[in-house]
Amino acid sequence: MKYEGLEQIPEGLILSRWCKDAKDWRSKPSQVTDGHQRHLLRYGALTGLMSLVAKLGSEDAAEFVVARDDIANLAEPLQRRAYDRVGSQLGLSSLSALNDPLVARTKGALRKGKKPEPEPGKQGEVPMKRRRCTSCGVPGHTKRTCNSI
Repeated sequence: MKYEGLEQIPEGLILSRWCKDAKDWRSKPSQVTDGHQRHLLRYGALTGLMSLVAKLGSEDAAEFVVARDDIANLAEPLQRRAYDRVGSQLGLSSLSALNDPLVARTKGALRKGKKPEPEPGKQGEVPMKRRRCTSCGVPGHTKRTCNSI
C-alpha cells in the first residue's frame, strides 16, 4: 500500500465480518443483487434474531411460554400466506382442506407362495389360516399337546 501511495484500505476490500459492527445487521444495507443471496441474507438475519429469542426464552419457564406462544402466533399467518402463494400456483383451494393421507397396507411377503382369496364381507383383508395339529388335523393345538395320541 505504501508503494501504491494508498493512505486507507478501500471499503470494497474490507469484509463486514471483520468489522466491530458485524452483528449489527441494521447498520449496513445489503447491496446484493442476486435473488438467492438476498434470500440467504434475510434467512441469516432472521436466524440470528430467532437464536436470540431462543436464548432468552429458554432461561425461565414463564419466558419460554411467552416466546413459544409468540413464535407460534407469528408462524401461523406466515404459513398460511406461504400455502396460499404455493397452493394457488398448484391449483389447491385452502390450507384447511388438507388432511392426513390414508394409511396404506404394505404388501409384505406372501405366505408359502399361495394367494388366499379375501372373505366376501371384508374387502382387502386376507384371512389367516389357522394352524392344525399334524397328528389329528384339528386346529387349536399342536402335535406336542395333542390328546388323541
